Amino acid sequence: MCRPSRSSPGAGRNRWRYGKKIDKQPAGGAEVAGSSAKVQSLLVFTRILIFEELVDHFNSLMAEDERLHETIRGINRIHHQDEIAGIAFGELVGLLHQDLKETATEQELDEISAYLRRYLKHSFDSLYHPQVYRDACLENPHELRRSLMESRFGARPSSAPSARPPSTSRRRD
Repeated sequence: MCRPSRSSPGAGRNRWRYGKKIDKQPAGGAEVAGSSAKVQSLLVFTRILIFEELVDHFNSLMAEDERLHETIRGINRIHHQDEIAGIAFGELVGLLHQDLKETATEQELDEISAYLRRYLKHSFDSLYHPQVYRDACLENPHELRRSLMESRFGARPSSAPSARPPSTSRRRD
């Protein structure tokens, strides 16, 4: 019989609740790169854009998944269609990136790029975390994660999707 594992005592920063317990988020990805106001603005809106894109990806998949109840599919379809804010964030990130490129050094741009790659990997690691599968009583959580990562992204878990330069145009269905 599967029983959810106990978390370490105490709740604090970088923790989230799941299955009547609190799990710690995977380490990495949340460290801040750069300190200028321009860098911080770019990073804030890029993180929002990454979140919007990840959620939209899953909304569009779930909207078409015939294993789900039609009501759930409809909700996800509406969320996917209501992504106009994501388009605005893409345009804003593109403008902030262009502005920053005019004054930033190559080293600063490289640091920002490295940070965004770490952040993107952290985001995927948070979504595809073996502990969540273990808590849901799914067998072989590490193998499940590996299989999901390969089927969804064609990548081994150790290879995070790469961060691409911001785009000012995004295709919407």
